[in-house]
Amino acid sequence: MIKFYTVNALALAIMLAGGMIYADTTFILKNGSSAGPIQVDVMQNGKSVSGGLKSIAKDGELALDIPIAKATTMELHYCKTASSCKTELPEKLVVKFPQGKTMYVKFDGKQLEKQKGSFGKTTGKYSGLSLANNVDKNEISITHAKTPKSDLGVGGKMPHAGPTGSEKTPAMPQKPAKPTAPKPAKPATSPASTTQQKTAGLSGDDLAWTWFPEALKIKKETTKPNGTFDGWNTYAAVLGVDPKAGKTEIKEAYKAGVVLYHPDKYAGLSQEKKDMLPEDEETRTQVFKIFETAYKYLK
Repeated sequence: MIKFYTVNALALAIMLAGGMIYADTTFILKNGSSAGPIQVDVMQNGKSVSGGLKSIAKDGELALDIPIAKATTMELHYCKTASSCKTELPEKLVVKFPQGKTMYVKFDGKQLEKQKGSFGKTTGKYSGLSLANNVDKNEISITHAKTPKSDLGVGGKMPHAGPTGSEKTPAMPQKPAKPTAPKPAKPATSPASTTQQKTAGLSGDDLAWTWFPEALKIKKETTKPNGTFDGWNTYAAVLGVDPKAGKTEIKEAYKAGVVLYHPDKYAGLSQEKKDMLPEDEETRTQVFKIFETAYKYLK
């Protein structure tokens, strides 16, 4: 028994030294399809966090550092066989993951299933991550469909964009349009519509709210003439939790977000994460105040 733990401690040290453990990685998709590459787009709040459609080669992996406090949706396009897409449209899976869970999964060419790992840890390129909080199959919602031609490349063929093998891709959410270059708002029927709001002329608290488009939409729709609004649903959207979330889930969402939003943490953030925040310090401070208020309201 003592020898067993000694060997595992040594293995852990080797993995850490070799960079085999990726503590911030919350999403890993392995492509085990014998038909070849697959294409995926991973989204939160209607925005791509994978940098658009990514190609994963056979036996390849895609890894992302994305917050698990938010629900995640994945669109997966694949060919049933190596030649089927020459004569028919690719198959499409729309997969919805719950919030609060890591997403270490594998696609075998027909279905998506959670990674089994070894000794409770992930294996492969991104090995050593705990599977204790990994999503279960019965927690995943999967819808099957044909890939619309509008989602395909030139000539209605599967696109060949993005990486072709194993790679770790940082989350790259879009920022709201800057005041100097506003974008037209999309129809309200789309969950992502509020991310395209015009921000020209906005400043301070009004501009900061645009960093929480879903919450801003709820706030606007529920604001009464006296200025009050549905605080519970609005602030739940700010934290990215379900309005029925418990205190533990709310606290976990706050801890995950404070690392990004707290002004004192900004200097130590990676460039990818800095790109998720306002460029000026004053607006970043206002964004954190909204986030802090949401937690105090809900806890």
